[in-house]
Amino acid sequence: MSTTDHVRHALRADAETADHLDHDAVWSKVTTGIRRRRRRRAAASVAGAALLVGGVVVGVPALDEAWFVQTEPAGPVVLPVPEPTEPEPGPTAAPSPAPDYVEVPADALLPAGVARRTADHGAVPWVLPEECAAGVPDGTTSMVTARDGTGEFEAQVPVQQVALFADAEQAAAVADRLAALLQACAAGSDLVATEPVDVGDGGTGVVSYFGDGEGGVTPFGTYAVVSSRGNAVALVTAEGGEGTPEGSRDATVERAGGLWERLCTYDAADC
Repeated sequence: MSTTDHVRHALRADAETADHLDHDAVWSKVTTGIRRRRRRRAAASVAGAALLVGGVVVGVPALDEAWFVQTEPAGPVVLPVPEPTEPEPGPTAAPSPAPDYVEVPADALLPAGVARRTADHGAVPWVLPEECAAGVPDGTTSMVTARDGTGEFEAQVPVQQVALFADAEQAAAVADRLAALLQACAAGSDLVATEPVDVGDGGTGVVSYFGDGEGGVTPFGTYAVVSSRGNAVALVTAEGGEGTPEGSRDATVERAGGLWERLCTYDAADC
């Protein structure tokens, strides 16, 4: 039934039951009802088009049904877990000397001359040919290794080592074991040889050639002298460079003799 039909129907009903009402009053009543119904329909349409946004109901104009697209709910957000990293190692502390450790005095060594000297105090391996390595001397109470020079321009670097022990007997035993080790090494090597030298009460000279990397021998190498005096054991040699054992022998023996003289303070007979 259209709006006009509703109006006519209402007029006839009102005319039959209430003739005393005029047509203007009836018409006003009917149109007021129409307007109320229209407002209710409009309110229902707006309510039907309401959306929930952020927990607040917001009215929006009527939209085409095609605008609404159903989507799958998003899954939980998984953040990447960083892999555990190990802390960087801190600097390694150098071993502390024994409480009764006393450094070998500088005046016990041969002077450096014009060369730049580096001195390492503490027990370290003897500076000997690699295949005759003797390791760190046992029982030393003090030890110093001095190197004079930088090795630039293929020059050999002179080295002197002094190790002190509790007494002369212990020092002599260490020197004897060192000499025996070198002699045994030389007996089975094409690169090393030993000989007695006139230093103090008797020293051991060590001839060492460099290999060519193919099983052969080069003319280059070093010469070393091991000796002892009192409770001190000394080694004089050189490292690297293009020197030859024959060319450095006399100078090394002379230096070893000079160092032996300086070690007289460690001899019971004194200087």
